[in-house]
Amino acid sequence: MLLFHYTTEQNKTGIFKSGEIKPSAPGGLSPGWVSLTSDVEPAGHGLPDGRSISWEQAKHLSREIIGGVPHCWDHTKCRLTIALEESDLNLVWATAHHSKKELLGLDVSAHNPVDRLVPDLNLLLTVQRFSLGSLVRKSPMWWYYKNPIPILWIAEIAIRDASGKYVEVALSRS
Repeated sequence: MLLFHYTTEQNKTGIFKSGEIKPSAPGGLSPGWVSLTSDVEPAGHGLPDGRSISWEQAKHLSREIIGGVPHCWDHTKCRLTIALEESDLNLVWATAHHSKKELLGLDVSAHNPVDRLVPDLNLLLTVQRFSLGSLVRKSPMWWYYKNPIPILWIAEIAIRDASGKYVEVALSRS
């Protein structure tokens, strides 16, 4: 099966330097696994996407200053396509790892990726949009891998261009 790992350009460089995608524990919700998705689009997965942010948000997010305005780092800039076997015992479907309540909370916060403390109204509106079908819950597309992923398993690298489309780039493992 093909799964995707989204990351910053800086992290992509580090991955190819180290020879692997290292596990991490985003929000402390997993025991240090590699986060993957079956979704070819990064929106709704909780990834900061390079948008401009407030100075208050900048206190809590990795960021850069562009034109005097803080922007969160773009964790959707690079999409790495990973070829894995669904039968791999190190591959865990998020829905098998989290309770339904945890998944709902993760889905809601994933659609509000730069707000550390999402206002209650935004949370309620997000849940309402799920109920109405105007917003898709992405957790059924989430997977975790329990170990580092060697770069040899990367089948494709794509970089998001200025128009928002992912464009495949040459795969160089050296």
